[in-house]
Amino acid sequence: MSTAPDIHPDMAVLLRARENAETPAEADIDPARIAVAGDSAGSNLAAALSIAARDAGGPAICAQTLLYPCTGIDLALASYTDYAEGPGLTTASMAWFRDAYTPDATSLAYPLAWPAVAQDFSRLPPAFVHSAEIDPIRDEGHDPWLRARRIRRVVRVFEAPPRRPRPALGKKSP
Repeated sequence: MSTAPDIHPDMAVLLRARENAETPAEADIDPARIAVAGDSAGSNLAAALSIAARDAGGPAICAQTLLYPCTGIDLALASYTDYAEGPGLTTASMAWFRDAYTPDATSLAYPLAWPAVAQDFSRLPPAFVHSAEIDPIRDEGHDPWLRARRIRRVVRVFEAPPRRPRPALGKKSP
């Protein structure tokens, strides 16, 4: 595995991606088609990897897919109030997750921990962002990526509307 000094050791996946991009025949990949994807906390990691790859000079990430991304820490966003009690996630549980993941104040401003706090969204790969409407983290799927769109980065934000519960099998819908 590569030990390039310009990559933080916590980004082992970036080291592996770089190694694969440098030896595409061995990895059986096309280095021009490396993409990242994740859902919820995995979207945080995918977005952080895109930032880290850009800042480290590669490998080139060609696309990001971020499904209901949890990429920020701003519990003042409207969705944290609108859906404070879920369903599913709650604002209180998200505060707990945030504090467990980044227990000290300095890490709250670190873009590889929380990509939404990044100051520079330039030269990032295009992103497909899918958020769920009834979700405390919904606005995390909108805010940073809409800022990225303003700097002319190709970004598509898709919000899934709430779904009506299905009737139990064998029962007719009202």
